[in-house]
Amino acid sequence: SHIQAQMEEDQLSNAEEEEQAPKNKLTHEIISQCLSQIGKTADGGSFALVKLTVEEKEIDEIGDCLKTYKHLRSVSLANNQLRAISEIKSLPYLLSLNASHNEIKAMDIFDENDRLEYLQTVDLSHNKIKELAPIVLDNLFHLNLMDNAIAKAAAFAGHEKLRILELRKNRLANCQGIQDMPNLEALYIAENELTTFDGLNNLPKLKKINARKNQIATIPSIPELPSLNYLNLRENVLEKIAEVRGLYSLRNLKYLNLIATPGADEAGDDSKKEVLIVLDMLKLEKINKDEVTEEDVNDAKEEKKQRIIAEEEARKEAERAAAEAEGGEEEAEESQAVQF
Repeated sequence: SHIQAQMEEDQLSNAEEEEQAPKNKLTHEIISQCLSQIGKTADGGSFALVKLTVEEKEIDEIGDCLKTYKHLRSVSLANNQLRAISEIKSLPYLLSLNASHNEIKAMDIFDENDRLEYLQTVDLSHNKIKELAPIVLDNLFHLNLMDNAIAKAAAFAGHEKLRILELRKNRLANCQGIQDMPNLEALYIAENELTTFDGLNNLPKLKKINARKNQIATIPSIPELPSLNYLNLRENVLEKIAEVRGLYSLRNLKYLNLIATPGADEAGDDSKKEVLIVLDMLKLEKINKDEVTEEDVNDAKEEKKQRIIAEEEARKEAERAAAEAEGGEEEAEESQAVQF
């Protein structure tokens, strides 16, 4: 039975290998049908077709054909069955790459110097990438990795030119490695498993974070993000609005969204007021998509003042009650002593 089990396992393994063996390679014929857009060649001396769109062709291997089309500037291989795209490295003037909706498992083709140096936008969304790896693409400004299986980013360690980074629908539990991006302006990290923003370091121009639908329960503090003005925390697990008190250091924060968090649901119509009480040092303009008016700010100030007065009175009352109880005990002791 052991031998039979082994034979079945080998057959299964062989079947998987056969299934994974490329069946539909990119050919010159397919390429010729999918070329468009005439443009000047890089040296300016002639013209060539510079755009290639090979979508929904069930292509599972790029092969050697692509390298003869060196003048390509824009390539889309979206909605195929590609597991690797290393042949893209042979296109020296590429500006835009879309390889979304494939079976790609790694992004290691982007870690070599002097390759794809003009590439500006990369879309690898809806693939099977497991790690945000280092990228050496000198002019990259938009990277889309939405809907992959990325659980680690620690090795990434930043990028000089990147302005937009999309990591929605992945498996990140922390932000380690999302750092050292002097030009990053927008970070999309919704629908991950984040519990903290720790790791977001040296992002001086970051203006927008969408962290909707994560596992953030409290924000006692937040890394220094001097330009951040928009933060979406919708559908996180913040039990009380007071849990966002650590955002006080975001001096330029203008837009905060806490819709569908337990704390905002509990506060109901008062959620805007509660945020203004907790973060009264900020100049928020919109809370939960609702404009903040001068009246809102004044109401929150008055409410906070009344709460402080009430707390102080409660404290004094507690002290009085404690003193009276202590006095009563002393009297009882004295009367016992007299009786004795």
